[in-house]
Amino acid sequence: MLSDFFSKIAHLFIGKSPTAVTKKKAVDLHNQADRWTSQGKYTLAIEAYKQCVELYKELIGEDKVLIAKLYNQLGLCHDNLGHYVEALNCFNQALEIYRRTWGEQHAFVTVIYKNIGLVYYHQSDFEKALEMYNKALEVGSLRLNRDDLKLLTVYSNIGLILNSLGKFDEAIQNYEKALNGYLKAFGEKHPDVATEYNNIGLIYDNQGKFEQAYQHYMKAIEIYIETVGESHPSVATTYNNLGTLLTDNKEYDKAETYFTKSLEIYTKKLGEVHPKVARLYTNIGLLEKNRGRYKEALRYFVKSLSIRVKLLPRNHCDLANTHDCFASVIDLFGKLDTALNGYQKAQIIRRKHVSNKFENNVSLRVKILLQNVDKNREETKFFGSASHFALSDV
Repeated sequence: MLSDFFSKIAHLFIGKSPTAVTKKKAVDLHNQADRWTSQGKYTLAIEAYKQCVELYKELIGEDKVLIAKLYNQLGLCHDNLGHYVEALNCFNQALEIYRRTWGEQHAFVTVIYKNIGLVYYHQSDFEKALEMYNKALEVGSLRLNRDDLKLLTVYSNIGLILNSLGKFDEAIQNYEKALNGYLKAFGEKHPDVATEYNNIGLIYDNQGKFEQAYQHYMKAIEIYIETVGESHPSVATTYNNLGTLLTDNKEYDKAETYFTKSLEIYTKKLGEVHPKVARLYTNIGLLEKNRGRYKEALRYFVKSLSIRVKLLPRNHCDLANTHDCFASVIDLFGKLDTALNGYQKAQIIRRKHVSNKFENNVSLRVKILLQNVDKNREETKFFGSASHFALSDV
């Protein structure tokens, strides 16, 4: 286990001079933090890791590899909670220690570059994310075997970026490299194997290949439940993906079942205010919109937007998606000014991230709305002022 590895390193550096009580407390806290991380209890894990950092600094000093490893673990927990500034800070502290200790070309430097890239990916800064992943591959290829686990995670994360950019064939190639490596290293019953099945399912989902996507999602869930338990956030993520797939296939009742399961896990493990909860609310909103329940759809889009505005950068793709979803429902109610505002906010963000074809479709709808809004304003001047629109009116 990772915690056992840390424990051995801790005892190596600690030596005989510090008190046995402090040693034991540090190691016990470290093991507990690792358990909480594996269970998806990231808030508890963060507090335990922070205490570990202070105890180990007292025991072995600040500029040690073990401290860097703890900063890396802290960064991962913060990233999972959507605390992206804190995550980058932790990863950069780890990177500086590794560089001073081992230089730039070391396997653990590869890990940190990969983790920094993941944070940029979660912020929709795909250019910086790819830059970090390429650095990770550059460093890793000098020191590591092509099937080394550290490189496999880089391939998987590059797949995430390529999927987001719509380069599905390239994405699936990277996912399959990672999957084959994990199968070789662990066999089928391992969480990393489940993650790659989930990721490949996403590609098939995006390509409209329902059966292949469904099979990969179900395989991922089966492995996750067996290896990390049924209440882990990774299970919730795949439930969410299944719900979206079933919504697209017009199997709305089944989709609702999986969304409900996902929401229960996310809110219990990650809290109410989290990017993954916001994404789920958006997906439930789309389900309700497809059912024709527009008031319910609007309620979920507003919940999603309120979370995303708090947590995400202003130019994040997920904010564009929620603005667009919100506007599409308001548009149906004939609230043209409010719909136009939402579409324009989405359009501004998407200009940085998506293809011209999609942007042209959005621009066309904005142009139509602008014409209709101008027409309505002229009618309002003649017939009298329009009533103010509020969400509660819809």
